[in-house]
Amino acid sequence: MNTPGIPDYADERAAKFFRRVFIGKNPGNKADENGYLMSWDSRHEDLEASKTHGSNYCAYCGNRPYPIQPSSRGYDVTGHMCICADAINEVEINRSIEKLKNEHISEIHKLKMSKPKACDDVKRKILESHISRDSYYLDKMLKSVL
Repeated sequence: MNTPGIPDYADERAAKFFRRVFIGKNPGNKADENGYLMSWDSRHEDLEASKTHGSNYCAYCGNRPYPIQPSSRGYDVTGHMCICADAINEVEINRSIEKLKNEHISEIHKLKMSKPKACDDVKRKILESHISRDSYYLDKMLKSVL
């Protein structure tokens, strides 16, 4: 990737995790010719932790991963994400797996809802037959006792 301020090992899909920030044109800073610098957006909503060795190095390329912070204010770090192609592939595959799981659950629910329902008339007939049979035996028992 040849965007100033974004490392060369970054996958092109990682560009959305950076934001362009104006810092001015001062000698020695890393701004482009217009005074802008690309900065990691640690609170981007699509960030998801990728596999790392500890939190120090990417498991795929060995580079330092970037921190992920919650959308609320504060300095807590909830994980780390590398911007190499394999790390971004891992995150996308994990999202696809989660989507498939949710679709699977939805399909199971639809199948359960499509099962045939017990007929109320059948339930009523069964109940009536038990009641009449039980009342017959109850009457018989009462007559034998009295």
